[in-house]
Amino acid sequence: MIRPTRRALVLATAALAACSGGAVSLYYHCLGLTLTHYDARAHLVVARRIFDSVTPGWQQIGSVWLPLPHLLNALPVQIDLFYRTGLSAVALSVISFAAATSAIAWIIATVTSSNWAGAAGASVFALNPNVLYLQATPMTEPLLIALMLIAVALLMKWCTTPAELDRFLQRRGAATVGLAFALACLTRYEAWPVTVAALVAAVWTRWRSGVPLRAAVALVARIAAYPAIAVIGTRRWRRSPGAFER
Repeated sequence: MIRPTRRALVLATAALAACSGGAVSLYYHCLGLTLTHYDARAHLVVARRIFDSVTPGWQQIGSVWLPLPHLLNALPVQIDLFYRTGLSAVALSVISFAAATSAIAWIIATVTSSNWAGAAGASVFALNPNVLYLQATPMTEPLLIALMLIAVALLMKWCTTPAELDRFLQRRGAATVGLAFALACLTRYEAWPVTVAALVAAVWTRWRSGVPLRAAVALVARIAAYPAIAVIGTRRWRRSPGAFER
């Protein structure tokens, strides 16, 4: 369980990040910079054409990118206001920014046992001008950062769970962590090596805590199955006919 002070830190950082992110997004919108980057517009086009194109359908999902961001925006961007302004995609980026900031605060506070350290670490991320602009656009990086940080935070929590815990609770915890990594792996390719590194570290952590190496591998394999399915599914989809049709 998250201690009340830790929970307050997470909620406070998320709320502050959401408010500041929304304000910065509005500022860049007023300057006409929301869709300045070509990829920002392209992501909206890809999401829109899933339902609105000469050949609508699953083959339009993702194009040269991975599918999750475009699936999340597929329905909202059918509304012209959201499509032309990128409003729905920017809202997703702001939410991701808030989630990432709170995840950083939790991770650092957990490692250092200091909420002040967690707040300071989150501030370094949240006040970075590059990050602030990025979360004010329809780009996919904010979603990737949020999902990876959430997955790592969940993995840290799982690694501290006793290995002899009830099987149902173990599997439920592994499924939650695995799903978070799988979603990240469906967002951007950068998540793939990070996921591998995190799971290898999880095996080492379990082994160092006294779990036999074979048992540690078996435990982490329950998590690894989810991102593995996501990666294999993506590769098969990329090889299917029509995956890059316009």
